[in-house]
Amino acid sequence: MSQVRRKPYAKKRTSVPLPRLDPDRVSLPVALICATVVMALGFLRDVDELEVAFRAGITFAATWTATFLLLAFFSRVARLELTEVEQKEEPSQENSGNEEAGALESAGDSGETE
Repeated sequence: MSQVRRKPYAKKRTSVPLPRLDPDRVSLPVALICATVVMALGFLRDVDELEVAFRAGITFAATWTATFLLLAFFSRVARLELTEVEQKEEPSQENSGNEEAGALESAGDSGETE
């Protein structure tokens, strides 16, 4: 009966994983808060309602776009950096796994059982 090769357990990560932020879900509340502040300031200064609505709309669109693009860019860069670090760590883990697999195979050939 042939033995099944099993991969060694992965090491626990010491670094804290980055949260996966959806740029669309984060941009909407940020844009709403900024537009609300612009609207409140416009009403406090007795600006015409149509002008307040226009300013709040422009603020919402600009803030949503800026937040979305910045968060999408930073999350893409962070993901690329993390994958590069993981790829550099993989060869050392594969070598240790091959040594353990070789030790298991040699133990199986000698007729020893656990």
